[in-house]
Amino acid sequence: MDTEVSDTPRRRMGRPPTIEDPRAYIFRVSARLFSDNGVQGSSLARLAAAMGMSKAFIYHYVSSKEQLI
Repeated sequence: MDTEVSDTPRRRMGRPPTIEDPRAYIFRVSARLFSDNGVQGSSLARLAAAMGMSKAFIYHYVSSKEQLI
């Protein structure tokens, strides 16, 4: 079976080294997500996807969605 191998590097999950204040970034993106979808329509998984990060990145800085509210 022939499978093509991509030469493009895979994007790593986790905290990128370029974020100056990761906690503030999480709060800023979560405020936008809550505004667009409401608190009940938002989850940490959706927040992580919107940020392009892992849920572990978020849990490193906050313990729950309620803490973001």
